[in-house]
Amino acid sequence: MRLLIVIFLIFSVRSLAADEVLANHLSPLPKINASGYEAQLKKFQELQRENFELKLKAQNEELKKKLGDNSIENVTVLSIYSSGKSGYAAKVYGGGAGLRVVKTGEDINDSMHVTEINQRKVTVFLSKENKTLTLEPYTIGGG
Repeated sequence: MRLLIVIFLIFSVRSLAADEVLANHLSPLPKINASGYEAQLKKFQELQRENFELKLKAQNEELKKKLGDNSIENVTVLSIYSSGKSGYAAKVYGGGAGLRVVKTGEDINDSMHVTEINQRKVTVFLSKENKTLTLEPYTIGGG
């Protein structure tokens, strides 16, 4: 039994000595500079934002090409229908906005504002030219 106690004490002393040696050695890892790390992180976030903006601009240019020019010549009224109490609505294609449904008071794009919709026509105000145009629904064979 004494032998076991002696062996236990020897291993305990060795263990304590090993822990003390490890505590005295310097860590090979560099000290962390929190302010430097924060500055690097902010710079990285700015770069990410700039990269994201560039990607969005490229996607916007692609969409503009797909949707077409936003001039009035490229706007086609496909149909006009009653939308209940709110009056009439029109399905419009083009004008740089693709296919969409518009009602009186809404914009087709930045420079085209729908001023009136009735059973037969859509009246649009062109802010760039400061004039009003009437658009009729497209009919097959009628243009």
